[in-house]
Amino acid sequence: MSKLFQPLEDFKTVDLPEKQLPFWKIAGPGAILVGLSIGAGEIVIWPRITAQYGSSMVWAAVFGVFLQLWINFEVGRWTIATGETVYTGYSRIWRGFAPLFILLIYSRMDSTRVGTRIGGCS
Repeated sequence: MSKLFQPLEDFKTVDLPEKQLPFWKIAGPGAILVGLSIGAGEIVIWPRITAQYGSSMVWAAVFGVFLQLWINFEVGRWTIATGETVYTGYSRIWRGFAPLFILLIYSRMDSTRVGTRIGGCS
């Protein structure tokens, strides 16, 4: 069996280190940037969609913002609870997740560029 299909080793349990800095010095501008990123894409694209299709699509914008918020909260909780990124957690289940994730990102980027060329947007 190839190494790709073998799970990662188990977690190591250790105590949390002592807090050295106050919360705002640890979080810093990252907390503000994360807050700004929630729904940032929706702010850009949804006025166009609403102008094109009317206010009947506003429910999708609200749903998208709250779904993104919920996913970001859960990813943050995973990282705090385990001390590792969610991508490492997915790789614990199947090591092929990392190459698949990278492939999906690049295929999405390519299809977006092709779509903008076909649609006439620049």
